[in-house]
Amino acid sequence: MILEEKRAFFDRLAKSWDSAQDLHLIRRRLKEGLEELRVGESEIVLDLGSGTGNLSECLLSRLGNEGRVLAVDISLGMHFEAAKKFKDPRLLRICGDGLFLPVKDGSLKRVICFSSWPHFSNAKGVIREINRVLAPGGFLHIWHLISRERVNLIHSQAGWPIEKDLLIPAGKLAQMLSQEGFSVLETRDEPDRYMVSGVKS
Repeated sequence: MILEEKRAFFDRLAKSWDSAQDLHLIRRRLKEGLEELRVGESEIVLDLGSGTGNLSECLLSRLGNEGRVLAVDISLGMHFEAAKKFKDPRLLRICGDGLFLPVKDGSLKRVICFSSWPHFSNAKGVIREINRVLAPGGFLHIWHLISRERVNLIHSQAGWPIEKDLLIPAGKLAQMLSQEGFSVLETRDEPDRYMVSGVKS
């Protein structure tokens, strides 16, 4: 099963994941991006495909006492590495995938898929599940800090099981969101950023 193969793949990479990146730069750009997105202090945010927790950590630094982060990832190895870096009572780590979120209907203000979207094999199914858990007026952001071309090159050279996990043009993804009940707010397909944002109607 492809999901189990991807879980094993990311479990193997978990320990070396952060060492291959400029974490200082990533955290700075994430914090700047969250400021642009106007994430509120009391929001409940789902970090879908949370990996080693870089986005979760930046979200927690922005949220107040009432804010919460749900960090969802298929890889226990990634969760383990994130837990070694930081702990916070406002954070709940969940091992699961985007098609079956253990979250009540309409209970979330925001879902962010940071550097994870191409790995969801059933993109439409994940969009529908995100729509289910978002409250009316809730936001979805699909976000990368590098270009679509760079994402696709990295994945295509990584081998099985992620070599076909390619990021589609932002305009096409925006059309998918519109078809599933989102109003598209932003579409960027740039050399240093890929972002598609929508709001649940």
